[in-house]
Formats: sequence, C-alpha cells, structure tokens
Amino acid sequence: MLDEKQRDITILCQVVDNFGDIGFVYRLSRAISEVCPEAKIRLVVSDLASFARLEPKIDAKKSKQDFAYNSVNWQIFDWNNTEVCKKEFEENRPLVVLQCFQCERPLWLDEILFSADNTHISHIINVEYLTAEDWADEFHCLKSATRSKNVKKVNFMPGFTDKTGGLVLDTSFMKSLAHKEYARNLLKTQADIEVYDTDFNVVIFSYERDFSPIVRALCTFEKQLQQDGKKLRIFVTDGKSKASFQTAIDELHEVSQNKQSLKNRVFLPFLPQSVWDALLTLSDFNFVRGEDSLSRAVLAGKPFVWHAYPQENEWQTVKVKALMQRISSYLRKETAFLYNELMIEYNKDNTNNEKQEALLEKIFSRCDELKKGLADFAEETISIGNLAENLCIFISHLQF
Repeated sequence: MLDEKQRDITILCQVVDNFGDIGFVYRLSRAISEVCPEAKIRLVVSDLASFARLEPKIDAKKSKQDFAYNSVNWQIFDWNNTEVCKKEFEENRPLVVLQCFQCERPLWLDEILFSADNTHISHIINVEYLTAEDWADEFHCLKSATRSKNVKKVNFMPGFTDKTGGLVLDTSFMKSLAHKEYARNLLKTQADIEVYDTDFNVVIFSYERDFSPIVRALCTFEKQLQQDGKKLRIFVTDGKSKASFQTAIDELHEVSQNKQSLKNRVFLPFLPQSVWDALLTLSDFNFVRGEDSLSRAVLAGKPFVWHAYPQENEWQTVKVKALMQRISSYLRKETAFLYNELMIEYNKDNTNNEKQEALLEKIFSRCDELKKGLADFAEETISIGNLAENLCIFISHLQF
C-alpha cells in the first residue's frame, strides 16, 4: 500500500494524561503495523516510564531501542534525549510525522524540519483528539500552513461519522469483541480474573471524584438484581479510582451499618491494554475516563458513563453533549433525555449528588434498552472503518 517514502512514519507522543496519550498512540501504532506491515515506525515518546507500564518489554532507561510488534520492527526514542534523537533524525530525515493530539513538537525535530538547508518534503499529520462535535467533519483532512514550503501539514480527525477517520479497530480488541472465549482466556491467563455471565459486571475507571452517589445507586440496583437471582460484581481499577471508591464504600458502611452491600468487588492490578480491552467487552456497564477508554466503551456496545478530562469552566461538557447528541437517536426519547442528563451531571464535579444518584438508578433500570441502542451505535461506528487503515490510505496519496 505504501511506497518507500510513505513508509517512513514518525509518531510523536507527548504524555500529559498518564496512560491516556500513550495508550492511544500505542494502540494506533499497533494497528498501523497490522494494516501496513511495510511501515517503518519510529515512535518518539516523552515519558517512556508510562509506556513501559503498558508494554513491559519497553526499557524506560534507553534513549533508543528496537521493539518488535509481531514480526514488525519499530524504533523507540526518548523524546528528551536531544543528542541521540537529533543524530538519528538528521541522518534519516522524517518524511511522515504523526503529531498526536496536536502535541508540541520537540525543538530538535523543528530544527531539522525547518532548517534552511532542508530540501526534503515532509508531511505532518495532526491526529487530533476524539470528539463528536460537528466541527470534526469540517476539520478532517483540512490543510494547515507551516513556515516552510517543504513542510506540509494536515489535520486528521478520529470520530463517529463517515466524514471523519473513525476509531482504531486494532486486532486484539476486535477479537475480544467478537469472541467471548478469547476475551475470557486473556483475562484468566494474563490477570487471573474471571467474568461470569451470571453476574452483572460493572467496571469503575474514573478521575478522582466523590463516588458516593454512584455507590448509593449501585446499592439500590444490587437489591433489584438480588430479587432476580443475580449478583452485582464491581471491578475497580488501580490508580485514581481506587481510593475514592473505597472511601465512598467505607462512608456508606459507616452510615448504614450494612457491610454486605457491594461486597462482591474486585480491586484490579494494573492491566495490559489487551486485557483491559477484554474486560470492557465482557462487562455489562462501564464507567470510563479519558478518550482512549471512551472509544473502547463505545465500540464495546455496552451501557457506559464517561468522565471526560476536566477543564476550566467545565468546558468538557461541550464534548459530552456532542457525544450524547450522536447517541440519542439510537434510544427512545425519554431514555435519551435521562442518559444525557446523567452524563452532563456526572461531568460537573459532583455539584448535585442527589440528582446523580436518582439519574443513575433510572439508567440502571433501563440497561436492556441502553444495551440495544449502544450496540447499534457501536455497529454504525465500526462501519466507518479502522482509523489506522483510513490513515494509511491517506498517507498512500501523499506526494514527495
């Protein structure tokens, strides 16, 4: 698919949100290698320690290293080591640069790209944040000016319409989605976790927050499930979610004196990306945060609540509202209204815990309808195609 020059792909990842940025970049890199194994990937990462948590074969102390994904070899560079990076990229000037999330480019890279003696044509592709906002359609494949005629720049939008590039459909995730036994085996063999169809399984993954309305709503829902002969099982992720969730549990037990509520919970270790994906596909309800996990929650086609990255003046609610507008057409009007209200309230820093709790209780009671609507939304999103494949097709038309 890609000719010799188009195969030279440098991917920039400036880690801001712990594992969200590198999680997406690692997933995208794998997917590019899957659809275009001829691509010669050089991955430049600002925080190799975060990368190493996701992929233990990465050595966080090395400034330059080879990494084999399946039978495809990548080169990994420490963004912060100017001497090593400048030497490498001056000797082998980058031709296609994926600037993920419009991150800053390293100064050493700009010196190479925009040096007066550079006569090579280079293409910078800004792979933007995921958004459901209307402007994504207009922004997709829109060219941007640079300060050099030899450096071309264009924007490439992940998204939820056929006017965008879609979402990353990497092999491991799609296999977990299609084959429950594959997902179960990943969880069992790599994390010693089992998920049972006889339980109602909930995943908790969030930025720090007051979990008390969620815990109270789950307690009410647990009683309803028990009447139907089903157990509620809660999987709480390691990191920012864990302490906040446990605090809310302790406070509930202190007030109610009922230590049997929400007893069936699992505090998860840090999971490899493929194992995390498998858990989301098997769960019945997912609380997720950030954008990579949002994309997985959407593709899983299960009911979910999304905690968007908090911004000043609650600007994140703009993205939340846009997403809900896309989803609403797949639900009955009343359910769509409740779901929208919950998602907005959930992203308002716990301004009204009582309202959150009441909305969650109503949404839990409508899980069957939500599951059907979100499964349809997932199917429609998947039909847009693989972001990595769409990106490689775009690269295949670049001129040098």
